Amino acid sequence: RNIAYKQKAKLSSVYSDPTTSYGADLAVDGNRNNSLYGKTCTHTKNETSPSWNLTLQSNYVIKRFILYNR
Repeated sequence: RNIAYKQKAKLSSVYSDPTTSYGADLAVDGNRNNSLYGKTCTHTKNETSPSWNLTLQSNYVIKRFILYNR
């Protein structure tokens, strides 16, 4: 199960174009489409040390971690 779904996520910066902001919430919305042009994934601005942070509401024992990259 996806324990990250709709949890609080944060980026070090947020890339945006004239029509879309690619915020951290797109990483935890349950959509696994990895197309930036589909406006379904998260993206930072060009920076030296980009980061993404997730805050879970409870403590969990994590046995498997899957990260979908575009």
